[in-house]
Amino acid sequence: MPTKSNNQPPKLGVINVPSDIENEQAVLGSMLMSPEACDFVFRKLTADDFYRPAHKHIFLAICSLIGRDEPVDLLTMQTELNRRKLMEDAGGMAYLTALFDKVPTAVNVPWYTDNVRSAAVRRDYLMAGSKLTALAMDPGDLESSESLMDAAEQIVFSARRHNYEAASGRLDDVNARILEMARQNSQQKSGLLGISTGYRLLDFYTKGLQKPRVYYIAARPSIGKTALGLKIALNAAIRSGVPTLFFTLETDSDEMGTRVQASESGLSADRILLGKLEEEEWDRLESAVQRMNGAPFEFDDESMTLPQIQSRARRFVRENGSLGLIVIDYLQFMDAPKAERRDLEIGKLTKGIKNIAKSFKIPVIVMSQLNREAEGQRPTLRSLRESGNIETDAHFIVALHRETYKGSELERPDFELTEAIVLKNRMGPRGAFEFLFRGDTATYIDMETSRPGPDGATVGQPALDMSYSTGF
Repeated sequence: MPTKSNNQPPKLGVINVPSDIENEQAVLGSMLMSPEACDFVFRKLTADDFYRPAHKHIFLAICSLIGRDEPVDLLTMQTELNRRKLMEDAGGMAYLTALFDKVPTAVNVPWYTDNVRSAAVRRDYLMAGSKLTALAMDPGDLESSESLMDAAEQIVFSARRHNYEAASGRLDDVNARILEMARQNSQQKSGLLGISTGYRLLDFYTKGLQKPRVYYIAARPSIGKTALGLKIALNAAIRSGVPTLFFTLETDSDEMGTRVQASESGLSADRILLGKLEEEEWDRLESAVQRMNGAPFEFDDESMTLPQIQSRARRFVRENGSLGLIVIDYLQFMDAPKAERRDLEIGKLTKGIKNIAKSFKIPVIVMSQLNREAEGQRPTLRSLRESGNIETDAHFIVALHRETYKGSELERPDFELTEAIVLKNRMGPRGAFEFLFRGDTATYIDMETSRPGPDGATVGQPALDMSYSTGF
């Protein structure tokens, strides 16, 4: 059985280029011997993972034959390589025959594959190091330190491509994964498929925040979209231990910190800032702070563009080991790539945010403004500013709406009733439910009991629209 190759790898200047020719040969020999080995290797390696060019040609020829559901043997390989006019570049018939004889069995193909993958990873990092050196010597048009750092981080991040293994898109493989997921989810007592928002009725509609989906919270100014997004983020980080990064584009971190303390302690933000607290309230505040300390949660009040957000997220992963949730407050405050119209600029942002969710394989929450026409009106999808692109790229959209009534109807003048309208839900029903909003702490609270609302609907229970939204 092949071992880690002790052959001296080829040299580039004075640098030994990592390679493992012997195990590359063993991988290809196994693939020529066994269709099952091909299935395994296709999930782990690409042609670029092979160092020797001849091996890239042979691998691609095998891929082509398997893709056409043709057998893989010496005759079909010869025909395919001749068709590609690469037979000589692949080493000729003698080399193909030698690969067949390289290994006695394909049973050890996972071991061979891992060795080839390891050498490819080291080559990627060697190349990244060369690119970083070249960038440092000649940054070109990258004038600012921020743009230079982002370019450097993208080089390093691209070298980590092997950490992100693509799932097969074949229907039988997809079905198998979904069945396995369903079996695992059947054991979940919570009934959630992702991160809990901390709100019972919101969890009912979302089934938890799932990756890699994008969730929008929309409202007019001062309704409390930041408050809801912040509380969901805190619930994820503090109560579920999810590493969370909160981008606050409108408000600085200190002001957000005051909101956090008010939300978690139940004390007025104004009184916390002024320090006008009774002894028992100081105890409550200190207890809340101790409960939050150590939570995997960070604010960022400097990143305004998509590249900056991506760069900051990559740094979070390096420093914390993982990232489970991003929250962006809010969409219209981001610096958008230039376009002819504002809606096209927003479209670039929404697509960029969707790509961030996919590349980091995490859920992303985005706060967004409703347009002026929604003032005093029950929101619809048309109420979203530059709504077309948001509607297309979002997996889930909830709009917050508050009527003028409060106080006497709730028998608590410091609470306001706020309706949450699910405008889009790709994987579930639309509908509406209601929160209590406490203004002095900027906190949304689940409705604990049901009661008739102003339109006769039952408050505290979801009002379901069982038609499913489209927009895939």
